[in-house]
Amino acid sequence: AGNLHWVNVARRYFPPLNAPTETGSAGTKLEVLGPIQLWVDGAAVDYSARKGWELLGVLLEARLAGRSEVTQLDLIDTLYPEMDEAKAAAALKQLVYRLRSALGSAVITRTSQGYALGAVNSDAEQFLRERATRLWRGPYLQGMGEGWDASVRESLYHTLRTQAAAGLSSDPEETLRVSRLLLEADPYDREGLALGLRALQHLHNPSAAERLYRQGRERFTEVGERLPEDWQQFLLSLA
Repeated sequence: AGNLHWVNVARRYFPPLNAPTETGSAGTKLEVLGPIQLWVDGAAVDYSARKGWELLGVLLEARLAGRSEVTQLDLIDTLYPEMDEAKAAAALKQLVYRLRSALGSAVITRTSQGYALGAVNSDAEQFLRERATRLWRGPYLQGMGEGWDASVRESLYHTLRTQAAAGLSSDPEETLRVSRLLLEADPYDREGLALGLRALQHLHNPSAAERLYRQGRERFTEVGERLPEDWQQFLLSLA
């Protein structure tokens, strides 16, 4: 009937034989390299509460940054900045309860001063391990803003840009796709624009390179920056 929520509930109460009963197991995956999505045992979770997504995103970024927890006070400041502390603490507690009820108690763990992401894998961590650019389905945290830790976002995009450049000769089509992702995230990314132009060079498509550069040049002109007239001159200027 298409009701994935109740499918996930049924899986929690009737797990496979000899499988761990905690639903926040290795089968839980948070995807953030594109529209945010959660998967449990290969099935997409039907979940739409934005605050819940924000909490998961904040906790994931903390883990990516090497922090063992996010304090309750920091979570309150991030998620409920306009609410007084007592009401915000109650709202956070209720949010954690609802997430655990929907996804399993191991998804979020209580720490000495706050909370941490529990037994959840992520495509961001997989990407940083494997450097596989195809894990990116769209801009980071698409539809959720730019995230909460600028250093995490910068690190992910830096690695993406580096890997795309390394694969330019072997897979120019993928480099071109990544270039478009970079420009979607930051229309004024000169290196992202250059990657797309170099990919089109490898694909022997100068007319497409001309169109891409004209669009990029127009964007820069709108903010008062002038790029060279010719896209090949632009590439030489970055060499």
